[in-house]
Amino acid sequence: TTRAVFRLTQLRAEKLALRQRKSVMRTDHWLEEQLSFTGKE
Repeated sequence: TTRAVFRLTQLRAEKLALRQRKSVMRTDHWLEEQLSFTGKE
C-alpha cells in the first residue's frame, strides 16, 4: 500500500524537522547567552 509508505515517510520527515528545530532553538539560546555575556563589559 503506497499510502502507508507515504505516511511513514511523512512521519519520519516531521520528526526530523522537529529535531532540527529544537537544535536550532538550543543554538539560538546559546548565542543569546554568549552575546549578552560579552555585552556587559
